[in-house]
Amino acid sequence: MIDNEGHVIHIDFGFLLSNAPGKGLRFEKAPFKFTTEYMEILGGPQSKSFKIFGKLMRQGFTAIQKNADQIIVLVEMMAMGQGDLPCFEGGLDQIVKDLKTRIFPTGRVMTKQRCKEYID
Repeated sequence: MIDNEGHVIHIDFGFLLSNAPGKGLRFEKAPFKFTTEYMEILGGPQSKSFKIFGKLMRQGFTAIQKNADQIIVLVEMMAMGQGDLPCFEGGLDQIVKDLKTRIFPTGRVMTKQRCKEYID
């Protein structure tokens, strides 16, 4: 994540880039982990909080797609400086390919409606 001042905030680059649990085994099939506990905290699927969460998810996903080139360059720069980190296992080419697949699961930028369908 990047804050309003441009600072990179480490969430879990390993999970994002290459070290997802079960990589190769594919037991983590969901593109986004959303537990029942999260749903409870938000007040259930009909709650105002859940609807706001969905709207923010769609906005975030749209922003990621819009800024994909900059995100990928950032990952490549990180690999140049810290390529020995576990999150870069598998090689940069494969990591960038996998990252692009996650950013563009349909193979291209999604329309607003398609993004809503995908996230909902």
